[in-house]
Amino acid sequence: MEIIATSVAILILATAVLLIHYGHVRFPYDSPPREDGQTDPCEASIRDPQTPT
Repeated sequence: MEIIATSVAILILATAVLLIHYGHVRFPYDSPPREDGQTDPCEASIRDPQTPT
């Protein structure tokens, strides 16, 4: 019975990690704007893969 409880706990933790990862991919954090008003070129290439770097 102990091994079943352990495996269920591992599955619950793995599911939680995957859900948090999916949430961060689906709804990424917005970075604060820079003081000079320009965007970071690295972030632009991540958000829009068509943008040349």
